[in-house]
Amino acid sequence: MAVKGTTKRRSVDQENRIASLYGGKRSPSSGAAINDSGDVITTEELIECKTTGGPGQKKIAEPKFLKELGKVVEEARERGRVGSIMLQYYLPDSYLSNRDGWVEVTVRRTADDVDLHERLREADERN
Repeated sequence: MAVKGTTKRRSVDQENRIASLYGGKRSPSSGAAINDSGDVITTEELIECKTTGGPGQKKIAEPKFLKELGKVVEEARERGRVGSIMLQYYLPDSYLSNRDGWVEVTVRRTADDVDLHERLREADERN
């Protein structure tokens, strides 16, 4: 059992929250077992959760991409849209790279991602 206020407890709480939001199940081993990868599994996704910092801990500096995401989210909301950041890294030897050698990653707030998933599911059910 993870003790309240510890990093492990914050991680377990995050995994439970994400599982609930995405309609998935939290892995009891939190991805530590060889045959049980990932922290949360849904019908469509395997999600690895990471948590940094917490109440009562030393305040961390806000990463640059989060500052940028805040700006984009604010601008997107003014237009009735969802804000995202698309990151691109040239890593031709990476398993994640496309045929041109780029690794492309999308970053958005979890609440916006959950909303997007729900809208896509509803549209799929209508079709």
